[in-house]
Amino acid sequence: MNSSKTVKHSIPEIWKRIYRNIFRVRYALLILLIYFTLTQSIFHTVCPFAILTGKACPACGLTRSAFLLLSGHFIAAAQLNATIYLWLPFLLYLLFFRYILCRRPSLAMPFSIIICLITFALYIQRLILDTLPVVSGQNITTLFFHL
Repeated sequence: MNSSKTVKHSIPEIWKRIYRNIFRVRYALLILLIYFTLTQSIFHTVCPFAILTGKACPACGLTRSAFLLLSGHFIAAAQLNATIYLWLPFLLYLLFFRYILCRRPSLAMPFSIIICLITFALYIQRLILDTLPVVSGQNITTLFFHL
């Protein structure tokens, strides 16, 4: 009963699936790494919206908020972008279904639509209240047209 054949989803098998997926998209990851390196060094941001407009996007602060949340700074994470408390559990939900259960999550599309709508609603609220984060650095307009 305790043989390895009865355990369908052992830890080594999960890591093997993760490695296969990463290997499958290795060129896309390389292109993203080059993009992130270039845009960060030129524009001091990796956000295409901020690069093009010089303004914060609806997801502005999500990455920094995730790092704050994972390091235990819960209030600071919420202040930067409160929707991290929706996105992070959703990501864990997707990863659980993909790598542990080896199935497609049936509620992924409705959840993602709802979370996107909430993220956009929070963006509109922050836009109206003028509480969006300030995007530092250059954008396309200032870089090429010196406005």
